[in-house]
Amino acid sequence: MERNLFILSQLDTTCFQQKALAEKQISDIERAYASLCEESFPFGVRLGELRRCGEHLIELTLWPQNGALRTRIFVCYFLRRWITQINELGLGLHVEELSGSDAPTQNSFFRCWIGVPEKPYYLKDIQFSSALSLEQYVFFQNFSQPANKEQLNALGYFELFYQIKFLPSRKGTSPWRFVLGRDTVECYLFEEAAEDVAFDAGNVMSALEALFQSQGYAVEWRVEPKKRERGYYIGMAMISD
Repeated sequence: MERNLFILSQLDTTCFQQKALAEKQISDIERAYASLCEESFPFGVRLGELRRCGEHLIELTLWPQNGALRTRIFVCYFLRRWITQINELGLGLHVEELSGSDAPTQNSFFRCWIGVPEKPYYLKDIQFSSALSLEQYVFFQNFSQPANKEQLNALGYFELFYQIKFLPSRKGTSPWRFVLGRDTVECYLFEEAAEDVAFDAGNVMSALEALFQSQGYAVEWRVEPKKRERGYYIGMAMISD
């Protein structure tokens, strides 16, 4: 079996305390899991049962029903949402991407362990993406019209896209590019490997959606990944009040 380790939590996940999870924490995890199952099923995302690993850890497996890039993107999208929900409970996650004979299908899958983190996760330990200026990753209408701070402020979008700048990517290259239309955001990834595309697309979709929702907007994704001359077109976010 091949393993590819990712630490995707805002809390320390490299070492859990040998501390039993409280009944309320377990109930909160179960409620979050039930919601995730209901939302993710229509997108081809499959979840294993929550499994207790002693008193201090809970295990969950996520995998794509098929090998289509769109399905793998949604697996990573719901994985990021799951991580965020668990972090909001004050818990940490340890996540591994696995492939091989242990996989529920022939596709790679993610296995998560949830527990009480040993210590706070320090920002200095996180590999942030390379810092790009806004003009390098946000555009209006097409790639020939880079956005600027004044234009984004006029739309109320500056802070949202500024925060995306610090989102970790799989290889630390900040591969995402956004083209803004009227109430739409098209998402592109300037990278070639499909496994990187699925991971980073799911990651940035979840982050962008959460940022817009924090400002009172609703977001609906239309995901139609297509290979382009450079990288991939991922899809479009429909933005509404």
